[in-house]
Amino acid sequence: MAAAPARSLLSALLELLIELLFGAPRLGAHRLQVRTKAVDRAHAASSKGRGLRAFIDGSVQPDGSCGFSVFYHAGHPLNAHGRFEPAPCAPDSNLAELVALFWALVQHPRGQHLTVFSDSAHALRCVQPLAEGPAPGGDANGAKRQPPPALPSDARWVPIVRLIWMVLRLRTAQTVLVKVPGHKGVRHNETADALAQRGAGLAAAYEVPHRASRYQACVLLLRYLRQPDACLATLRGGPPAARPPARRPEPSGPGLELTDVLALDCEMVGVGPGAAESKLGSVCIVNSFGNQVLGLTRTRTQTLTLTLSLSLSLTPILALTLTLTRSTSRTPSRRAP
Repeated sequence: MAAAPARSLLSALLELLIELLFGAPRLGAHRLQVRTKAVDRAHAASSKGRGLRAFIDGSVQPDGSCGFSVFYHAGHPLNAHGRFEPAPCAPDSNLAELVALFWALVQHPRGQHLTVFSDSAHALRCVQPLAEGPAPGGDANGAKRQPPPALPSDARWVPIVRLIWMVLRLRTAQTVLVKVPGHKGVRHNETADALAQRGAGLAAAYEVPHRASRYQACVLLLRYLRQPDACLATLRGGPPAARPPARRPEPSGPGLELTDVLALDCEMVGVGPGAAESKLGSVCIVNSFGNQVLGLTRTRTQTLTLTLSLSLSLTPILALTLTLTRSTSRTPSRRAP
């Protein structure tokens, strides 16, 4: 995933001050939704928009070590799990769940829709006051102005919940928090649970600011606005890791013909509200030399249809190429020079 470009300190500070001073006390449904009623297994297991759906969990082991996890799907670059030190608080599963939620929000692109699945009713209740709802004495649409939301009464959760609220207010895309039944066979949730337990057993601990003061929270939020990658590196307790320079593989020969061995790759794109539905966006076929023999890209007004024919002979491969070209006859084909 490409690193977000760094912003100037002044622009980040200005955005933070505007949100703190003039931001709405509660977030409307287009920015935040909290669904405390557990969803069914089929909805939680849906693969639609899976890159925008994160399952989180926290764990406390018998020895008092605390772990957290964020799991999208196998191989997703934002999957994370690790251990954190709960001190000065006592080890607590509610704190671990809040840490997992905070981590998921901070690492996800702030301009991209995010649905978070959690089996912690406590974590969702801590966020729910920030979501806009019917005002006392008002109608169902909240016509009457609502009072500012109140932080949890338990002082142990106040610093981390305050941070979560501020990250939610600084996000520019919708965030949906969904209750998922715990330990009921929901596959991704069970994976998140196992990763949280594994994270609790790791030697190194992440520096999660669950007891951050107001000043420390503002410094962290400025880093979040300027460059999220650097913000996460700060949480890990070290400088931002140097990314190796990207290297494009070189072809092994000049041939552009169809060979006995071909490689095919498809890229999916998010469409619809919140980019939650995946559609085929492009198809690329390369030969055994590493040269592209077919490249098709979908435009906004065209539909890309992919028909697969599996065989070891060369004839079905030619049929596959002709099918792709015919179904996207208005789309220009890109061939490697």
